[in-house]
Amino acid sequence: MDRYIETTPERLLGPRLLPPPLLYDGKIQGEDTMRRYNAKIQGEDTMGRHAMKSSIKPLMMSCKLITLCLMVVSTLTLSLNTQAFEDKTADRAIIRQFSESDERYLQQGRARINELTRRHLGSRFQQQQEHDVALLQRLLDEQLVSTQDSRLLQDMGIILGDLLILEFDLRWVIYVDKYGPSRALQLKLTENVLFPITMISRRAEVGLEVDIAALYQQAEKKISAYKAAARRFY
Repeated sequence: MDRYIETTPERLLGPRLLPPPLLYDGKIQGEDTMRRYNAKIQGEDTMGRHAMKSSIKPLMMSCKLITLCLMVVSTLTLSLNTQAFEDKTADRAIIRQFSESDERYLQQGRARINELTRRHLGSRFQQQQEHDVALLQRLLDEQLVSTQDSRLLQDMGIILGDLLILEFDLRWVIYVDKYGPSRALQLKLTENVLFPITMISRRAEVGLEVDIAALYQQAEKKISAYKAAARRFY
């Protein structure tokens, strides 16, 4: 009788292969069929791998894009927070005490303007409100101080500040903000400041008529308002 011998297929790691054909009397049957089948299976495996790669690639690109977007958002947020913090710090003014060089600057200014009034008007500033205000006005009215001479105009502002100190509880300080340091008068026990050194110069330099007595009265009113507000607060 004819006997059929069935072989056991091996476990292969590569593409799937057609199980070995039946053997009849030791001869392989259907070799062409087996080759065609194996070729078909290999083609399907190759197509499957390509399809898997095609689906994974867009997914990886999407992940990279999402990661990049998150990094950009985080960077912008940090930058805005830092900028906001820096702006707040820059806008916060500080007040520091006068140094020896600051005191020397005021003394030099007083000396210059006193020399000018002595030479041209035969008088000096005496730290008396009525006398000194009138003398400051004469310097402008008689054009002894040019509207372009910022140094002398600011020297006149020093004299104006000295008069305010005599009347109110003020002191010279350095006021520092984002625009830089400025010499100012501070109402003691408060953070309120005035800038008498530039009260005259900033008006004269733009061609405005300067009324020294009116400026002094405006400063008096402002300081009185500061003091009233401080009393309500404390």
